[in-house]
Amino acid sequence: MPTSYRKLSAEGTGPAQISFDRDADALVVTEKATNKITTFSLNDNGIPLDRHVIDSAGTTPFGFSFGKHGQFFVAEAQGGAVNGATASSYQLLEDGTAQLIDGAIAVGQTAACWLITTPNGRIAFTADTPASAISSFSINRGGHLSLLNAKAATEDHPTDLAIASDGSILYTLSGGGHSIGVYSINKAGALKKLESLDSLPVGVTGLIVR
Repeated sequence: MPTSYRKLSAEGTGPAQISFDRDADALVVTEKATNKITTFSLNDNGIPLDRHVIDSAGTTPFGFSFGKHGQFFVAEAQGGAVNGATASSYQLLEDGTAQLIDGAIAVGQTAACWLITTPNGRIAFTADTPASAISSFSINRGGHLSLLNAKAATEDHPTDLAIASDGSILYTLSGGGHSIGVYSINKAGALKKLESLDSLPVGVTGLIVR
């Protein structure tokens, strides 16, 4: 797309994830090397407009996911500090800027790397890769986070998460075990393992569910 090239906040930002919001009228990027979050509003042709940069509430902002009401939630690896992982929530505004709602909230695990929210925006899960754990949070209407369970499930070095479109199933990609864990999600956010899809190729990284 001509004229669509945009720089992030600086050189060597170490971008971790890029994603559109649910309405596809803004773009968010986490920068794990600079501890920044960069956002862009988009015009009608999908071209990024002005760049906006804010400081991350926690260090090493990594994976994130959008919830309801223009809110997004970020997992923060905190440089891999033992049991130092956190998560934070932000509000995306109409002009493309973001402001902090809540954070940094302790996960109780090491290096929360990926995060996903349920379609109804009420529950978030983080994949804590070095800790081999999945943690869970509740989200209220205002976007505030409350830790539900620091170890809602155990997986061998989880590297990605995905949720079924109806919010009933969580899929966890295990980089260590080369497998996909399949969990049911109850209304309170508790997980129950249903099965494990094993024998995936070594080096599996990303996961998406349709």
